[in-house]
Amino acid sequence: MWTLPLLSTLLGLLPLGGAGTAHAARAPVPFEGDFTVPVEQKDLDKFCKRHNGVTGDLIVGPDYVQRDLSALSCIHRVGGRLVIKKTPALERLDGLVLDQMGGVPLKALRIVDNQALVDVSGLSGAPQLRVARLVVQGNGRLQEVRGLPDVVSSSGIIIADNVDLVELEGPNGARRSTRLGEVYIGNNPRLLRVAGFDWVVGADAVSVKANVRLRELHGFARLTDVGTFEVVGLPLLVDWRAAPLLTHMERFEVRDCDGLEGLPGLPDLNRVRSISLVDNIMLQSVAGLTVSRTSHPTVDELVVTGNANLSTRATDQLVDRLHLPSDSNAVRVEGNGSALGGTSEEPWDAQRARELQAPAGQGAGK
Repeated sequence: MWTLPLLSTLLGLLPLGGAGTAHAARAPVPFEGDFTVPVEQKDLDKFCKRHNGVTGDLIVGPDYVQRDLSALSCIHRVGGRLVIKKTPALERLDGLVLDQMGGVPLKALRIVDNQALVDVSGLSGAPQLRVARLVVQGNGRLQEVRGLPDVVSSSGIIIADNVDLVELEGPNGARRSTRLGEVYIGNNPRLLRVAGFDWVVGADAVSVKANVRLRELHGFARLTDVGTFEVVGLPLLVDWRAAPLLTHMERFEVRDCDGLEGLPGLPDLNRVRSISLVDNIMLQSVAGLTVSRTSHPTVDELVVTGNANLSTRATDQLVDRLHLPSDSNAVRVEGNGSALGGTSEEPWDAQRARELQAPAGQGAGK
């Protein structure tokens, strides 16, 4: 017969919570280092039971066969880069939340060579997500880029080699006065329209190159200061409204834009080290460079060549109105249209009048 003291002693030796639970389950913690998403779903499930983030890079590559990123919903923070590259079936970026970044931007977001991808807006579900570098390149079915995370100051951006891309709305800055590194938009053969980049006030370079069907170049509404501004190899460009507030550029180049008839009005422009206008067949008016609200821009070097419809009168007025050095080597104007293309009122004069009389809210504004 059991005595009460003996029974109490035996009960005290049993593990608390029952024999099947030796200890409580541990809470998920971040994975230390880089993590490449595995092939097997069971391996990913095991990862998600143990981890809720990655301290290094998160790499979604050829082994990932899902159509979206919902299988990675357990990951709430990435300390390095998010690399989405060469996935065979990924169509959308929905499902990856990244809602515990704590204000720290991704070191880079690389979306490269994903042949089934059609939508990159899924990461907008994390409104505080920001990136320090952005690459969207070589995605064969992607027709529209919009809804990307905001970029922080000094970020570099590459949007290139997306063969079906039609419309690009660039990411805004993370703040209302974001200064970017280099922005390159190039070799997107079906791209028709560029817009966005609303809070960007400065950049090391903005290069829009070899987008052979681009017709509308908009955006960069607050950009005032840029190292290099290149618009090259856009034969169908006809509507250029980008960067109306530019005041300072180191180098400004417009080349092989055969459909462009006139440069945009830049009424706040005051300093450009180098201007190059080369081989723009339909270019007739360069008045946009001298519609200044104050004095005309100071320019160290001017090259205007091979513009078949740009009259002698227009080039003479350009040279006369810019503040150029006395050194004859600073100016090269040759191979443009003859004096016969002029009329009593050049497009120069009409455009200048329109810019200076534009009502508030249009053109450059106050």
